[in-house]
Amino acid sequence: MKVLFVYPRKGLFQLTQCSECRYISKCHYCDTNLTTYRKNTNSLELICHQCQSYYSYPIKCPECGALDSVSSAFGGIEELVESLQKHLQVKVKRLDRNKSKKDSNLEKALLNSAIYNAYSGEISVTTRIFDPSIPYSVFDKIIFVQAENLLASPDYLVQEDIIGGVFHLINSIDKDKTEMIFDSSVKIDILEELARNPDAGIENWYYNFLESELDNRKIFGFPPYTNMLLLTSQQNSKEKAWNMIKAAQKDLTKSISKFEGIKIIDPYPARFLKRKNKYSYHLLIKFPRKYKEFAKFRDIILQTSGVYGLQSRLNPKHLF
Repeated sequence: MKVLFVYPRKGLFQLTQCSECRYISKCHYCDTNLTTYRKNTNSLELICHQCQSYYSYPIKCPECGALDSVSSAFGGIEELVESLQKHLQVKVKRLDRNKSKKDSNLEKALLNSAIYNAYSGEISVTTRIFDPSIPYSVFDKIIFVQAENLLASPDYLVQEDIIGGVFHLINSIDKDKTEMIFDSSVKIDILEELARNPDAGIENWYYNFLESELDNRKIFGFPPYTNMLLLTSQQNSKEKAWNMIKAAQKDLTKSISKFEGIKIIDPYPARFLKRKNKYSYHLLIKFPRKYKEFAKFRDIILQTSGVYGLQSRLNPKHLF
């Protein structure tokens, strides 16, 4: 039997914390929890996924100084691989490694000549929900580990992206052979429906999902019903970053008061407040599609962004 485990969590552990003072290891340059990786057989290291900074795994807590109090929890793909190898005594193949062009060409040749033998290992794992280079039809079971994590991202497009990936995966499997399992501690209706009957009008189901998603976007004023403009401050000082975005909000509110249909959302901290040693706050502006005053509105935005040193992005995928 050939089994593929899908688990979109990189690294060995997601959280490193002191048991004495509850200090959580974060990047010095970003407001990001560090991910634990195995550096070699006998040592660990901490890596920031935002700026790729590396840190030695702490022997004592950097906050309170307690010895042997630091530990890691909430496992990622590396822990899953180690657990599978330890308890099942099998070799586990990673299918989500970055491949060189040479490796990709070799794998393609293998797949074209003998697709089944190219994946002779009984257990494979990946962090990618859908990867067109993976021959899903050779697997007897595809298991989404802790499937509730699929919907954990704050990205406003996350549900559409996740379901789109699962939809493409289902269209790539041998539906008479491959069983899909969504392992989850919480009830997720859309994933359970897919697991129960992956071949029951999947195209119609997907299109119906997209229609309902459009209805939600209309309610909350997301594209394609409105345009969104995200202005972001980036300053070395947290206070200065906040003052900049508040001053920009005040100026914009006054400047665009004569325009109709524009809404300015109060400033809020970026998901990673501190990133690469700079602090960031967001100011979200919504305005109608095909806006008749867009040229004048754009000039005001560009002028304000220049004065306050703000980054501006139109209809960004990540708003948080």
